[in-house]
Amino acid sequence: MHEYLRQLQRFNVGEDCPVFDGLFEFCQLYASASIGGAAKLNAGSADIVINYSGGLHHGKRSEASGFCYVNDCVLGILELLKTHQRVLYIDIDIHHGDGVEEAFYTTNRVMTCSFHKYGEFFPGTGDIKDIGHGDGKHYAVNFPCRDGMDDESFTGIFRSVISKVMEHFAPGAVLLQCGTDSLSGDRLGSFNLSAKGHADCVAYVKSFNIPTLVVGGGGYTLRNVARAWCYEASLLVGVDIPDAMPYNDYFEYYGPEYRLHLPVSNMENLNTPAYLDEIKRSIHENLRQVEPIPSVPFQVAPPSARIQEEKEAAARDREEDDQHMMDVSGERQHASRSGSHHTAGRCSVQSWFGMEVGRVANKCDVRAMENTNAQVLFIIFPSCSKSQLLPVHPAAKSRKRYYYHQACRLRARMGGVLDITAPEVCSSDLTTPQKENDEQPERGYDSRLAFQILSNIVNRFISRTTANRLRLLARIGALL
Repeated sequence: MHEYLRQLQRFNVGEDCPVFDGLFEFCQLYASASIGGAAKLNAGSADIVINYSGGLHHGKRSEASGFCYVNDCVLGILELLKTHQRVLYIDIDIHHGDGVEEAFYTTNRVMTCSFHKYGEFFPGTGDIKDIGHGDGKHYAVNFPCRDGMDDESFTGIFRSVISKVMEHFAPGAVLLQCGTDSLSGDRLGSFNLSAKGHADCVAYVKSFNIPTLVVGGGGYTLRNVARAWCYEASLLVGVDIPDAMPYNDYFEYYGPEYRLHLPVSNMENLNTPAYLDEIKRSIHENLRQVEPIPSVPFQVAPPSARIQEEKEAAARDREEDDQHMMDVSGERQHASRSGSHHTAGRCSVQSWFGMEVGRVANKCDVRAMENTNAQVLFIIFPSCSKSQLLPVHPAAKSRKRYYYHQACRLRARMGGVLDITAPEVCSSDLTTPQKENDEQPERGYDSRLAFQILSNIVNRFISRTTANRLRLLARIGALL
């Protein structure tokens, strides 16, 4: 028993970080979710990843602290650093993100930016004078706040500071900690933010279009935590949700209002304009000392944290792509011998997903090719001057079937001018678009077979990794 108590004391486990059955599995789940989300961002298969079970920002290297056991924020940032030269950490929990700041206090590759209550309040760190050390000097940003912080004041300082941080630091990825104990009415907090004010900060970070890992954090009035994270998730994925609470198994928890947005209290805001302006000026002055683009020595990137199942799935995708394109090539040769004759439309190599096909083949711009949050697909036909947008309808039970019927409607509306049998098209230089006045000779092809091939290709866009989509797009460009 004595040894057991000694180990508990050694790792600060016991009072605010109690031991419970399943603790190790709990830490594994939320920490691996943040690491896996960061790996998704690194691979380009997502623009925004949400892990509301994470955000345990007080955990230290050798001890638990403040209800936090394993600091998934630090682990997620370390994963992001495998691909991105600079990572920005933003914390809007009412408590200072001391564990994350401590982990990166001496590096210029990570900037930590925390908006929190300061003074006689846990964890007691996060003074404005805490700006980093050594190479990390000026890369720790702390905005100490007082009780009663309201929406107008908080969003004002947040936008002012984050805009300057983005300008001077230019991060390649962001980890946003969305602790909701800064909301009005929280059992442990003393701010007066509404869910809309809290979410405005999330929406502002999203507006920079930088790969972002969103994690949870504190929040001790559970029904308000659920309200805030639900609303913020809707903003992140671009879905409008009603204020009236829909009936569900937990409907009674949200009474008596049964609404998403609640009024704030009438507590006094001790953050005077003069105080906030003084803090902003000091932070802006520190940010002017930041290197515009911190240099990073060349090094071999560490292996990704992608799980083995994903690697095996990617290998299977490559094999399927190779086999499918061989089948398509055989069908195209069969179509050339079929004897059916139609007039081929003008076939200039247009841009795919806002890029030239050559850029797609070179994998130059993953994020411009695919918006994973909106889940949209651009199909560009040779005779079109602009791309056609095919959104996924929420009620569609089968995305493949939905894409198939949308492609049918598009092709019927455009007159069926796709010619995939013309040798001149197949052998054209993908990186050099043809001139609009370049006429293609008439070639015979089976329109139904051509559309069947196109439909098969379209169907294969669904549920694939970004790398495989890029590879497949380049091959489709060769056929077109």
